[in-house]
Amino acid sequence: MNITYSPLLGNSIRILDVSFSKDHSEPICNFRVVPLENPPEYTAISYCWDNSTAIARIQFQNGDPLPISQTLLDLFNSLKKKYSKVTLWIDAICINQEDTAEKEFQVPLMGNIYSRSTEVLVWLGNSDNITKNAFRFMKSEEKSSETKPEPLVRLSSFYDKFQSLYRKVSGSNRQESDEFGLENMLLLLQRPWFQRVWVIQEIAAGRNIQVVCGDDSVDLERFSDGVSAIWNSFVGLGRYQDDHPAILGFWCVTRMLSIREEYQKMVEGGGSGVCYETLLQAAYHCQATRTCDKVFAFHGIADGRPVPKANYRITEEQVFVETAEALLCNGDSLDLLALSWMGYMRQHSSIPTWAPDLRCHAYDEPLVLCDSAGWDAGGRLYTSPRIDTESSRRLRLQVKPIDTIDVICPAFASWVVEQQRAAVEPVLALRSRLAGDLSNEAWMDRLAESLIMGLDIDDHPLRVGMPGWDEHRRHFDEWLHWVQSSSRQKDLDRIQSNKYHRIIRPRIDTMKAFATSRGFFGIGPEPTLEGDVVFTVPGCRVPLVLRPDPLTGDKEMGSSSVQTWTLVSWCFIDGLMFGEAMDLDKPVEEIILRAPHLRSMFCTFQGTTEPSDSATLKESKPTRGLHACGNCKRRKIRCDGRKPCNQCESRDLQARCVYTQQIQRVVPSKRTLEGLSKSLKERDAILNRLFPNHSILDLTSLSDQQLREAVLHGGSADKVLPSPSDSTPQRSVTQDSQWDEERRERDPLPAEADDVNALSLPFDRQASYLGISSIRAALAAMLQVRPQLRGLLASRQANINNIARNEEARPCYHPSRALLEYPRIKWSSKGQALVDAYFQRIHIFTPMLDETSFRTNYLSGQRHDPPWLALLNMVLAMGSIVSSKSSDRDHCKYYTEAMRHLDLSAFGSSRIETLQALALAGGYYLHYINRPNRGNAILGAAFRMASALGYHREPLQQDGYGDQLEAAEVRRRTWWSLVCLDTWTTTTLGRPSFGRFSPSIDIQLPKIGLDGEDDFQEDMGMTTLVENIRFCRIATEIQDSLAVTPVLSAAGRDRFDEALINWHSHLPFILSNDRDCDEPIHLARSIMRWRYWNLRMLLYRPALLDATTNHQTKQQVDHNAIEKCQQLSKTAIEDIARTWLSHQMSGWNAVWFLYQAAMIPLLSMLWQPQSAAVVEWRDQVQVALRLFGEMQDWSLTARCSKGVVSQIFDSSSDLMGQGEQLCLEPDLDSIIGMNTDP
Repeated sequence: MNITYSPLLGNSIRILDVSFSKDHSEPICNFRVVPLENPPEYTAISYCWDNSTAIARIQFQNGDPLPISQTLLDLFNSLKKKYSKVTLWIDAICINQEDTAEKEFQVPLMGNIYSRSTEVLVWLGNSDNITKNAFRFMKSEEKSSETKPEPLVRLSSFYDKFQSLYRKVSGSNRQESDEFGLENMLLLLQRPWFQRVWVIQEIAAGRNIQVVCGDDSVDLERFSDGVSAIWNSFVGLGRYQDDHPAILGFWCVTRMLSIREEYQKMVEGGGSGVCYETLLQAAYHCQATRTCDKVFAFHGIADGRPVPKANYRITEEQVFVETAEALLCNGDSLDLLALSWMGYMRQHSSIPTWAPDLRCHAYDEPLVLCDSAGWDAGGRLYTSPRIDTESSRRLRLQVKPIDTIDVICPAFASWVVEQQRAAVEPVLALRSRLAGDLSNEAWMDRLAESLIMGLDIDDHPLRVGMPGWDEHRRHFDEWLHWVQSSSRQKDLDRIQSNKYHRIIRPRIDTMKAFATSRGFFGIGPEPTLEGDVVFTVPGCRVPLVLRPDPLTGDKEMGSSSVQTWTLVSWCFIDGLMFGEAMDLDKPVEEIILRAPHLRSMFCTFQGTTEPSDSATLKESKPTRGLHACGNCKRRKIRCDGRKPCNQCESRDLQARCVYTQQIQRVVPSKRTLEGLSKSLKERDAILNRLFPNHSILDLTSLSDQQLREAVLHGGSADKVLPSPSDSTPQRSVTQDSQWDEERRERDPLPAEADDVNALSLPFDRQASYLGISSIRAALAAMLQVRPQLRGLLASRQANINNIARNEEARPCYHPSRALLEYPRIKWSSKGQALVDAYFQRIHIFTPMLDETSFRTNYLSGQRHDPPWLALLNMVLAMGSIVSSKSSDRDHCKYYTEAMRHLDLSAFGSSRIETLQALALAGGYYLHYINRPNRGNAILGAAFRMASALGYHREPLQQDGYGDQLEAAEVRRRTWWSLVCLDTWTTTTLGRPSFGRFSPSIDIQLPKIGLDGEDDFQEDMGMTTLVENIRFCRIATEIQDSLAVTPVLSAAGRDRFDEALINWHSHLPFILSNDRDCDEPIHLARSIMRWRYWNLRMLLYRPALLDATTNHQTKQQVDHNAIEKCQQLSKTAIEDIARTWLSHQMSGWNAVWFLYQAAMIPLLSMLWQPQSAAVVEWRDQVQVALRLFGEMQDWSLTARCSKGVVSQIFDSSSDLMGQGEQLCLEPDLDSIIGMNTDP
């Protein structure tokens, strides 16, 4: 950005005067700073930032250019056709996007900027056939009473309106042409503008709003009529999946229009704005570049409660927590608590459960249901909550405990026959405890009403005895009979026209029915479990489900001490939704809501037994079986404990009625502990007599022979103990190199001792061949520069190992392999979130999957062939990794399941899904869990499979249509993804490439925009892959050259460096600039840049290693190369610190490249301890250590990497403090030959 922004003072804004001339292709612009209280006429633009490459520019009168995106270029071209001069306000231009303080100052003014504009122009982009048909329909739509809806502010839940059959659509007089127009109207809503969170405020506050697409335009009233016509008359809604972009846009625009209507009424009535809870509920549906904008985007239209001001300097988590605190502690409503649980990945959130995590995406609308049904379970708020004095993450509030949940039914799934039956049968079984004296007819009436949460249908009351109830009950009976009599998935077609089935689906799909110990019936979201407690909260219109804090122990409900809880969800409780709880004889208590203990809240643990005491305990207290058999426990239904139980017997599943014995936890006695302590003291005394001059920690790495020599010769205190590798510095690779990852398979994650990363320092004897590009070469150089470093590291490493042994191990999940059948994997909200995470954070690097086809197959849940199951489970495994913290182990079960379908016979498969699954396993997953050699082996096998299938050759016949072209493109993407993965995983190992770019490989590069559709994300994936291929071509040449000779000639090194610089300088603008963009693009360009710094650094690092390990005069040392290497490592550390993100795809890569870069200043400090640059090198290492600490939640190896760097740094500081002299005896060849220890 070349222009200079003048400062904004007071309540002022910049507006843009634009002049169009036929003589100039570029518009001529000028800024004016005007007061917002009395501004001149201007048009405010509402549009969607596309974050695309700046492809054009506008010219200012003083000659300064300003680059603009494709979206804004299209806008200016459209305006040029209508105006010669126009005054605009465009946020991307009129706000200095590089000045954070100015952005924070302007954000609160956004509501007034749009409300005081002369006109708001909604720019949807250029037109196409769909948009032209949609605008033609809106312009021809007659405003009749038939198509005018009820006020949008009264619209109930989106899915209620989406699925309801009570609108009598079939009786509409619509013509076929109208149906065509309505469908195009719906498809118009898939444009990204409709899901943008900022547009809610822009439309709510704006006036004289025009919706423009290309040359077509309508006013907002006509546009709203088009949306209403879809609600009332379009019979084709059911043809679209719930996650189709058009349906999501339809959802968002409906809520946006209802919020505008509510805001305009409040403004006319003198109100302060829309309730913040209503706005945050809508934010869960929307998209934002920064998720903190889901709070800041409403400042101009929200009520007057003192929420935090816009602040882009604090974390998103802090924004959410401070906003929740302001809303809960400074108002008369606690409805925010009903929203705080929402989100697919909420269970991995570190945010307190009483605060909304708007990083998640959710479709529930509990507050809309409250408005529609008139719920008010908690009644009036008496005392506002307050933040606990002990912690800002704990909230004190008053609640009324109702009852404990003791029966949980399986989740409803109306699209799967078996699951729907499994959910309904336990509900029917609750009659004995819930019906009381009710007759069977009355019980069925109650059930027909309660299963849809007692809600009205289309805002029409529907209760027993009211008009329409008999029809409602008839459909309920028909649906219930179908559920009980159906067993096959194809039976689903018979019930699709049933009204009750179509109401159940939007109301309670994925939710669970439950019963409490005192006979309340309820429905709650998926996280609800047995043992949770139902509360009503004064000020909150829905009951809440809370979970006791497991760390506070069991306490009686109603005790005087303040208990701590975690918020699980909101719920519907039959008989409590209209304030009935206030009449119950239940005291109001004060409790504390806190952040969840993630491990204790969502995991279960088993104790271990001690053989010495187990027999005694078994005699006194025999182990009893679980209360429920495995089958009933899995289905979450009540079990009578018999063998077989009644549930399994009724389903003819006697063989599956298996009870698992509980493992009795044994606490060792005081006598046992005293005996162990005495034995340890005696052992230490004997060792001290045998080795008086050495600590036990120094002895752990010695061989038997070295221990005998130490006893016989008594060693002096000043002698450094030898290492097994010192006697054989140049071992034969073929004889002594070894690696045994199979042994580590038995170890819990993380496996820190993988030889590639050298995270175990020099004490893991298992090793594989590694060359000059590896980390082991740098560590070996340090040990040869400073031999004394080995002893210091040995003691520090032993201390670290002792600490690690005491930490609780979290083993991988290993299911039984006895299963022979491969069941279908059915769609779930969690699975959908993991798939979304994969395509958000993995697909941008290796877009080998056909996203549309993959999502379609997953949603249908019909495929169960091994190649598909292997690929799906690998996608779920990688999605689990990148959507959770490093402490999460869910990915293990998906990987284990994938491996069931990837045995040795899979290498003979010709299915592309098998190849892609192997690529994900070998190129990503096994490297993530520190199994690099196995990963490289599997990736190599995948290469052989791909070449056997001919993926490396471009087909001679290029003619084809549709599916043939798409299949060919997927083959290209898969091959080149394999090439990139293999390059990325082996460049830093010093091994040869084995010819990735040989002349026999003539496959073309992936195509961009193959189908001609404007899919920016897909095109960005292809653009990123093409640029990565070009990078990998250079990296492969460098890799092969370094595998031949450790130190390149200056000419060869400069040639490679120039090629890398040229590659980086010719990247597309969006991959080379630092402007804000969508997360996938930011992630892609950041990691591409880290690889670029790292590879350039590896080019020059051999010069540093050679200088530190050889007898060279000052003139022989290549100072230019060494200084270049040191400068590149500094740049890499600074870049990673500036651009890494808080999730594992970023953290995982950031830790690896940071670990590589940190070795340069460490080695430099050891080599030249008297250099003036030591202070700078020390600062770089300290920055790296700080980053490792921050990344521990987002990288499996961050803790170990920090430990290695910290140990070397502390030890080297100790040595420099002692003023020891350098020891420069070994040469560089011995470093490369040391393949047993770094």
